[in-house]
Amino acid sequence: MRRLIGLFMLACAAWAQTQIRDTIYSGAGATFQGRIVVISPDMRTQSGRTIVRSRQEFDITNGVVSIDLEPNDTASPPETYYIVQYFPRRGQSWSEQWIIPTSAVPLRVHEVRIISSGGLGPTLQRVPNFADSEVPVGAIDGNNRVFNMAHTPSPPTSLLLTRNGLVMKRELDYTLNGNTVTFVLAQTPQVGDILLAWYRY
Repeated sequence: MRRLIGLFMLACAAWAQTQIRDTIYSGAGATFQGRIVVISPDMRTQSGRTIVRSRQEFDITNGVVSIDLEPNDTASPPETYYIVQYFPRRGQSWSEQWIIPTSAVPLRVHEVRIISSGGLGPTLQRVPNFADSEVPVGAIDGNNRVFNMAHTPSPPTSLLLTRNGLVMKRELDYTLNGNTVTFVLAQTPQVGDILLAWYRY
C-alpha cells in the first residue's frame, strides 16, 4: 500500500503545474488593478502531456497574482514561451514573455519573466526580437486568403495568429511559408475581421 501511495505521489508530482504567486505594483507604487491574459504555447511536457495553445484571463485585485501553469523549460519543441499581457484599469497595456520552470515551490513573477529588451531570463537564454499584436498585411474582403507579416517567424512554432480573438491552428486553419500566411478556404477572413499576430524573429 505504501508503495502504491508513493507511486501515486510521484505521478502527481510529474503532472504538477508550477504555481506563480506574487503581489505586483505599478511604477507609482500602487498595487496593480486590472486583467492579465496568458497565452499558452503548443507543446509537449517532459511528463508526456500534450498542451494545446490556449488563452486564459485572470482578474487581478490589489496586485495579487495566483496563476498555475504547465512548466515549459523542458518542453518540446524547445524555446517555447508564454505570452503574458497586462491590461490595467487605467493606463497603457503591455506584454512580456514567461518561461515556466518545474518547481515544487511557488515562484514570483520576476523569476519567470523574460526581459524583452534582451536581458537574461531564468534560464539565461538570450531573447530574440518579438512582434507584438502585429496586423498582417492583406485585403480582408471575404476572398483574399494570403497575408504577409513584417518578418519571418523564427522558429515558425513561435507564431500565434488570432482571428477575432480566436487562436488559429497552423496546418489546420492556415499554412505558413516564410513570412506569408495562407488561410484555408473555410477560414477565409471576412469583411470586418481582425487579424493579429505575435511571434519571434
